[in-house]
Amino acid sequence: MTIPALREWSDGTGVFTFADCARIVLETEHADELEATGQIFADDLEGLTGMALSVVTGTAPGIADLYLSLGSTDTDLGDEGYSLDISDRVAIRARTGAGVFYGTRTMLQLLGQGLTVAAGTARDWPSYSYRGLMVDNGRKYFTVEWLESRVRELAFLKLNYFHLHVSDHQGFRLDSAVNPEIGFEQDSRHTLP
Repeated sequence: MTIPALREWSDGTGVFTFADCARIVLETEHADELEATGQIFADDLEGLTGMALSVVTGTAPGIADLYLSLGSTDTDLGDEGYSLDISDRVAIRARTGAGVFYGTRTMLQLLGQGLTVAAGTARDWPSYSYRGLMVDNGRKYFTVEWLESRVRELAFLKLNYFHLHVSDHQGFRLDSAVNPEIGFEQDSRHTLP
C-alpha cells in the first residue's frame, strides 16, 4: 500500500528483495540531472534499512539494483508521473526529475513495509497539480527541526508545496542576524526601519 494509492498496478511474477549488494544506477545519459535525486534516495534508504548503497551510472542495472531513468516517452504521465517496473531489480522511469523523485518515494514506502516487494508494473501520476501544506508560523513558533521534518514528510507523501506563513498582526517569527530588531517574538506593532 502506498499513500497516495498508485493509479495503475499490474501484478508480475516473483519478487524484488532489497539487499546490501544493491546499487542505485543512474541512467548514463541523464546522470547529471539525476545525481541529487539518486543521493537523496541512497540517504533515505540507508536511514530506512541501515544499508549504505553506492550511486553509479550505467544503462544495465543488475539484480537488486534500483535504476533511475529520464527516458520515459509516456506522455500520459505528465510532468510528475512515473512508471515503476519491479522484478528482481527495480526501474523507475519518468519524463522529468520530479517524476523520478516521486517514484523513489513510492519505493521507500514499499520497502518500509518489508524488504521484499512483489513484482509488478505501476504507472502513477498526481490527481492535482498543487498538493501541499500551510504552516502558520506567524501565530505559533515552530522549531527549524520541526519544519524540516514536515518538508521531509511532504516529500515522502509526494506533496509539492510548503507554504510557511511567517508574519501577521500578532508577530513576526523569524530571527534575523541582519535586522535583529524584528526578532521572532517581536510584536508586529513595532516600527521597523
